[in-house]
Amino acid sequence: MYIKIYVVYTRNLYIKSCGLFFQVCASFIIEDETANQIAEALQQVKDWCSSWTPKVFMSDNCAAETKAIHLVFPGEWGGTIASVRKKI
Repeated sequence: MYIKIYVVYTRNLYIKSCGLFFQVCASFIIEDETANQIAEALQQVKDWCSSWTPKVFMSDNCAAETKAIHLVFPGEWGGTIASVRKKI
């Protein structure tokens, strides 16, 4: 008997509500942290909310996330991606 272990990446998409609060508006699990897989999930969110035009994105300084944002939202937003690094 053997056990298969899968590594998956979880991503949450937050929206900023009134004041300083952020709320999760979508969560997705991807097998590989690639721009294409992240873009596929973002495209699904965009399809669900077709009138949504975000002004700013916040990322953890991940090149795959940045590329996915540019793939799904080309020129539709202000172009600001705020990189946030967590100090441990």
